[in-house]
Formats: sequence, structure tokens, C-alpha cells
Amino acid sequence: MINQAVAKISRAVDPDKEMRKRIADAELNPSIDNKIALARECIASSMPAEAAKLFRSCLTGAFARDPNLKFGLLEAEFAAGDHERAKSTAEGLLKEMLKALGQGDRAQALFRELLGNAERSPRFYQDAQSEWIRAAKRELGA
Repeated sequence: MINQAVAKISRAVDPDKEMRKRIADAELNPSIDNKIALARECIASSMPAEAAKLFRSCLTGAFARDPNLKFGLLEAEFAAGDHERAKSTAEGLLKEMLKALGQGDRAQALFRELLGNAERSPRFYQDAQSEWIRAAKRELGA
């Protein structure tokens, strides 16, 4: 509780202090942890587009499928108003999570259920959900 109050006071007195620290840390040592800390600070400082770039730069090599990084990217994309990319990131996360949980069959069943419901739904529903319907068809190879 006290730490939160001190952090708020510190941010009020010098709003860019944490950003300067995070930038310096990332420049000195561009590790994944330092980039993530800088990206989080970018989000806190209303710079989500920069945060998204940082998260994307981390999604390489051993970290290419890291769900924590992808959740950070999703948050940044959404905050930046980049809803198409955020949707794509969310779809990828859902697919990755179901497969990682050994529920690939469950994912396929959900896609089939979505398509079945769409076929029985009125046209306005199909139009409103067209992107999800296309995504389900892609996943099923339909």
C-alpha cells in the first residue's frame, strides 16, 4: 500500500523517470526482460503502438510462441486501437492455448459448433460474425 502511494507520488513529481530508467536499461542490455519492462512502461505512459513494436521484437527464436509476450502484444495492439491485429493475435493465442492443453479436438469441435450455429442463424448474425466464421472455416480447412 505504501509502495503504491510512493510510486504515484514519484510519477506525479517526475512522470518520465520510470520511462527514462526503462529506456536506459534496454539500451544497456536489450534483454527480453528489459524490453518487456520498457513495453509495459510504454503502455502505462499511453504509448501502446511503441509497446506493440517492442513485444513483436521479442517474439523471435525461443520466445516466438511465448504466451505471456503474446498477451502483452494483444494488450498493446488493443490499446493502440489496432483491432484487426489484436483480433489476429487473440485468435492465435486461443488456438495455441487449446493445442498446448492437448485440446486440439476441442478446438475443432468449437469451430464446427460455431459454423453450425452460423448456418442456422439469420443473415444479420452471419454478417456481424463474418470474420469469426471465416476464421473457423480456415481452421477447419473448409
